[in-house]
Amino acid sequence: FVRHGRTDYNDKDLFDYKNEAKLTEVGKKQAEEIKKIFENENIEAIYSSPLDRCVDTVIPLSKSKNLEIQKIDDLIEINAPELQGKIANCKKHTWDNGYGGGEKVSEVYKRVEKALHKVIDGNKGKTIVICSHGDPTFLGRMSLHNDIDYSQKYTCGKYLKNNPKKADISKIYGIEYVYTESKKAIDLHKHFVDEIFVKNENNFTAKNVLGIHGYTGNIENDFWKTMKNNLSKNNIKLTTPQFPESRDTNYNEWKEILNQQDFGNIDTVIAHSLGTRVALEYIIENNIELKRLILVAPTITAKRNDGSEREELINFFENKKFSDIKDRFESINKLVGEIIIIHSKEDDSVPFSEGKKLAKILNVNFLEVQGYKHFNEKEYKILESLVKNGTPLKRIPEVLDCWFESGSMPYASKHYMGQDLENFKFPADFIAEGLDQTRGWFYTLIIIGTALFGVAPMKNIIVNGIILAEDGKKMSKSLKNYPDPNHIFNTYGADAMRFYLLNSPVVEAQDFRFAESGVEEVVKKVILPLWNTYYFFTTYANIDNFKPTSGRGMSEGQGDFLQRSNILDKWLLSELNELTKEVRIAFDNYELNKATKPIFKFMDNLTNWYIRRSRKRFWKSENDGDKIEAYGTLYFTLVELTKIIAPFMPFISDYIYKELVRDEKTSVHLQDFPTYDESIIDLKLNSDTDRIQKIITLGLAFRANRKIRVRQPLSSLTVTEKFSNFYEEILKEELNVKEIIVVEGESLAKKICKPNGRAIGPKFGKDVKFIMTEAKAGNFEELKDGSVLIPLPNPPLKGEGTKDFILEKGDFELEYVKADENAEIEADFGMVISMDTKITPELEKEGFARDIVRHIQEARKEANYQVDDRIKVSISGACEVLNVFKNYIETETLSTIKNDLMNADLDKNIEVEELKVNIKLKK
Repeated sequence: FVRHGRTDYNDKDLFDYKNEAKLTEVGKKQAEEIKKIFENENIEAIYSSPLDRCVDTVIPLSKSKNLEIQKIDDLIEINAPELQGKIANCKKHTWDNGYGGGEKVSEVYKRVEKALHKVIDGNKGKTIVICSHGDPTFLGRMSLHNDIDYSQKYTCGKYLKNNPKKADISKIYGIEYVYTESKKAIDLHKHFVDEIFVKNENNFTAKNVLGIHGYTGNIENDFWKTMKNNLSKNNIKLTTPQFPESRDTNYNEWKEILNQQDFGNIDTVIAHSLGTRVALEYIIENNIELKRLILVAPTITAKRNDGSEREELINFFENKKFSDIKDRFESINKLVGEIIIIHSKEDDSVPFSEGKKLAKILNVNFLEVQGYKHFNEKEYKILESLVKNGTPLKRIPEVLDCWFESGSMPYASKHYMGQDLENFKFPADFIAEGLDQTRGWFYTLIIIGTALFGVAPMKNIIVNGIILAEDGKKMSKSLKNYPDPNHIFNTYGADAMRFYLLNSPVVEAQDFRFAESGVEEVVKKVILPLWNTYYFFTTYANIDNFKPTSGRGMSEGQGDFLQRSNILDKWLLSELNELTKEVRIAFDNYELNKATKPIFKFMDNLTNWYIRRSRKRFWKSENDGDKIEAYGTLYFTLVELTKIIAPFMPFISDYIYKELVRDEKTSVHLQDFPTYDESIIDLKLNSDTDRIQKIITLGLAFRANRKIRVRQPLSSLTVTEKFSNFYEEILKEELNVKEIIVVEGESLAKKICKPNGRAIGPKFGKDVKFIMTEAKAGNFEELKDGSVLIPLPNPPLKGEGTKDFILEKGDFELEYVKADENAEIEADFGMVISMDTKITPELEKEGFARDIVRHIQEARKEANYQVDDRIKVSISGACEVLNVFKNYIETETLSTIKNDLMNADLDKNIEVEELKVNIKLKK
């Protein structure tokens, strides 16, 4: 926002809404200053009130940016015909009163708000300039900030963030009235930097404060009132007695009021301007001890800022020199623990030199601020900080390289060679920065650390690469080749974004193409499975009123888990400990993306294997030992899992942990990272389960490629290795087959060896081509130690050696391929399977029964039944199926089948292959 430059009407304090006011020479100069101030800003649009004084203010800027000025009628000055050409006192006009026989302020607000939001909606992501008049500009700001009201224009809200003069809105124009919420450097911001006070941890916080004001009217309408309210929120009491209103202080009159104060409990005094002389005199005269004395714009000598003499000074000060003051007040330091003098260079009432000289004479802390006059609405914020924190830490001019100094991790914050040398650990465990710092920060730290101590100052370095757009180009606003971060966070959450980046090559100093689909994949493969597992557990645990035996998820020791009778529980705990081990080792090695990789596999195992295979254990009505063990295993796994993923996904992990371990009332981020127990990791159990899962994957692919639905039973599955009865039953259930047949692999398919050319190249040189050809042709022998032998040709080729070729583990992969194209097999993972695809009438009926079960389950959800609700069902159109599989259907759907149901909750017609079936449900 920019207010128009100064006009001839402004010089005479006249109001104009008819476009008669013109820029003066000062106003034209201000217009040129606007151009200069914005020369380094990427201005993309300029809008203005249609009145000449606004348009003329931004013409130089528009020419320099080669932009057209877009005029908006709704940004025009308030329509006030009775005030045209007259001196106007705007303070008389309130929100709903007519403004000079014309518009109400509320009406102006509505049109300005409408115009402004239309402009904003059309310029999202752009930097624009809007030039208007005083009231419309203020009202525009109001429409963007809920905490501003119109009355603030005349009270505490009349100063702008980027107004260097800190003047009243009615008196500032052009560059003096530039207001921005972007906080860009459009202005000299030194005074804003200087106002940033850093808390001095060694200072005390005041409890009882006495405020002694200078010249004032009603102190309750001053900034003291605001400060009093704010301090009270921090249990700090501020007392502000009303002293006589006077242009000069009379010590004897003020002394009587001070005598009424309880100085026995007052620890801090704030004295402002004329009140500083009274405070100093009274403290010394009465030997009052204080912890802190704050003197604001101290008025000590007989001179005013304009050079005139003050008339009523206390006797001591009249015509005294600073040397006399030193003799008089040097004892103040013995009475007051800390004295702070604060003064603004722009003070228009008290000479700045007085405060600075007094601080030097008394040898006390002096704070110089800029951007304020004698009184200012923001002054109380500085005083509040001083009351709470004492003398602030300030920036110093002696800086070698602030970027390097602040980056001397971690030694800048530890104050090298300070008092706490015992905790000054060297070298640091790790530092992290971008790849561009290889020749910058990394280099300089290593050089200086080595020069001082003979070793690098860090043990490990995590180097981040560059995140590019999905098209491989640099992310660019102009190209719009990346998704809006707000969209990513609002759609997928911060956890998904964080995990996605940690799982990427960017944490290995590599360039990385950011794709929204990758963040979505994290939600699908990690966050949703985790949430669904948590929801599944809490749903059934609440139904069965399950209570964990330990508040920490039975994590103090895992020994009791070794006694688990269910193989699924043993397998899950083995995988959990293996996960903990892999993630911990990766963290210990500072390999962040290696730490994320095993989490994907574990989440898939947890939801698509353990939960799915254990559902019936949770569903059964009796709370037997197996069910309790299932609850305990899943509870422990979830609690430990939240600790493992906490560094990757801090929000969801903390939420789930707090919900599961409610009695502790603590955060997952305050827990130790889990430890693993090698005795619980069963590598054979993990490997066997993994091979079973791969066979199931091959079986499902076999069915899919032949368009045989999983619910349709088949006679047999043929595999190439023998498994225990436990696993055979799983294969039968998962692949819906009646029998498992074991044969030699070569009876189903041809077995070949695929050597890794890169691995065997350095070992066998020119023989690699021969080895590759023979191995892929199946001319090899598997040895007992897991290696393979590639025999020499007989007779050997010219130039060949006399020994056969041995390929070690890791140098090759064994695969099955079809011996002919008509072979009914599926092969992958070094495994091969086949299935009998002939479907008998009995098998077909069983398939229909399974389809009916699926439809009933879907109907239960549609009817909003609870998971443990037992229901009644009638089924028509599938008599032959019911004759054989009635009990199966009832068991799977928690139902009792009736011949017919009256007043059913749900009546639905379904199709099961060629059957047309009607089902009815009732609770």
